[in-house]
Amino acid sequence: MTTTCCAGGVEGAGDPITRGVGRTTDVRGVLAGVLIALLVASLALPVGGSVVTGGVARRLVLPADPDEARTGPDAPGAFVIAAVQVRPQTLAHWVWAHTLGGGRLLADLSGSQLEAMTAQPRERSVDPTAIKAWASAVAEIGPVLEVTGVQPKSIAQRAGLEIGDAVITINGLSPNFHTLDGNLATNVTSRLRVYRDGHIVDIDLKPAPPWPQATGGGATFVRRLITAPAPALPVGKVTGGSAGLVLSLAYIDMLTTGDLTGHRLVAATGAIGPGGSVDPVLGYDAKVTAATRAGATVFIMPRSDIAAAQPYAPPSVRVVGVSSLDEAVRWLCVNGGVSSACRV
Repeated sequence: MTTTCCAGGVEGAGDPITRGVGRTTDVRGVLAGVLIALLVASLALPVGGSVVTGGVARRLVLPADPDEARTGPDAPGAFVIAAVQVRPQTLAHWVWAHTLGGGRLLADLSGSQLEAMTAQPRERSVDPTAIKAWASAVAEIGPVLEVTGVQPKSIAQRAGLEIGDAVITINGLSPNFHTLDGNLATNVTSRLRVYRDGHIVDIDLKPAPPWPQATGGGATFVRRLITAPAPALPVGKVTGGSAGLVLSLAYIDMLTTGDLTGHRLVAATGAIGPGGSVDPVLGYDAKVTAATRAGATVFIMPRSDIAAAQPYAPPSVRVVGVSSLDEAVRWLCVNGGVSSACRV
């Protein structure tokens, strides 16, 4: 009985200690779980703004351009759209950038700044930028001859001209009525580069009996800027104004004869402003790096920010600063580009 008593006393005295150890373990577990939950939440909890996480570059393919069908040494080059990848800023991003990161490894971007850059892969549309880029490209091309009428059984109809066609060049030169009628009168074929429904069509207008030839080959024209909408370009999930310059250059290259790139991969970034100005954007380090990986040998950007990009360009990539779309076209023309856009 003594043993039973004492054993019972010892067991009773030990219960509170055992229960206390259990509670301590539970509290530690709960605290660890809370810390883990906070850590996980910090990786996903948005706190406003966005961060740059890298760059991406994509070749702009223009299937509407007959010149793209050429292969071999004479194959045309291409323009490369250089973008930065961004993600919503989380609590972890914010803490890192304002402590150990020192704000250098992850750029904190406000919403207004984000709109000024080419961002990927946010689910938005590049349409507003493309519309502005198209308007700038059309202004750079200048007036064309828009077909307003085609007489039945005329050589214009037989050649395939349609109402609404925009004749961009005649035999590689700026179009005008005198050139067309002069060619018709002297039995010279006119190669017309035509923009129609988002595509480029090359049409040969050949003189044919009866003589003398009808004015315009039986077609009537009005001289004005291209009024048709922009063609669709496969830019993917891209948003922001900094695609403006590269899209404008790609549109010009598509509309004109020849190869504005000079058989190179040419990357570009910059927002298109009033009058075709090229305005500053952001993320040059990520864009230059991505363009280099894509094989670009030229990187065209706003002149005012050229110092921000040059440190990231290897010797194989030439960084070119421009202040306007026209200046970018002129630089390409002087440095290997052979295009009807390279007018004096």
